[in-house]
Amino acid sequence: MQAPQWQAEPERRRAVLSGHGFAIRRETVRFELDAGTAVRPPAGDLVFRSLAEVGEAAFRAATDRITVGTLDRRAGEGEEDVFADLQAMEYDPAWWELAYAPDGALVGQVMPVVAPRMASIGHIGVVPEMRGRGHIDAMLTRGSQTLLRIGRHPIIADTDTRNAPMAAAFRRAGWRGFATRTEFELPLKG
Repeated sequence: MQAPQWQAEPERRRAVLSGHGFAIRRETVRFELDAGTAVRPPAGDLVFRSLAEVGEAAFRAATDRITVGTLDRRAGEGEEDVFADLQAMEYDPAWWELAYAPDGALVGQVMPVVAPRMASIGHIGVVPEMRGRGHIDAMLTRGSQTLLRIGRHPIIADTDTRNAPMAAAFRRAGWRGFATRTEFELPLKG
């Protein structure tokens, strides 16, 4: 996928917006999963349970735990209700899954969605005590398989530029980085 024309001259755009009081809210790397990508079966012994199986309360609690210590600026600031934001998009409760270790300990969650112009991994994350063990690879593979099965294209996902481990996981899973994205906001004066 080619970056849209409005992304030309990012430094000039940044200077104009900054000059008018806008602040950078978040910077991301954008990845794409090509329809023909061969996605390997998830490695490891994680057990996946859908939103339909575990219920909304368990899913919201998992989302809260995953955002603790996250490298994603927006989610880490606690100002965003990830669960509610993603419910506003097209999804099936069977697509959203919590991952558990064989002993029943929560590992993380993956939440594929369909937006008006793309399919995406809306949210993915590992609880702090399970990070650094390679679980993200199995979870991303699982979410990628769901998106490919749905058959909606393009399949695109973002990760914060500070989140090098997630960017590396996307690359290992066959996703291709093709652009960076900068979100700006204008702070309201009280």
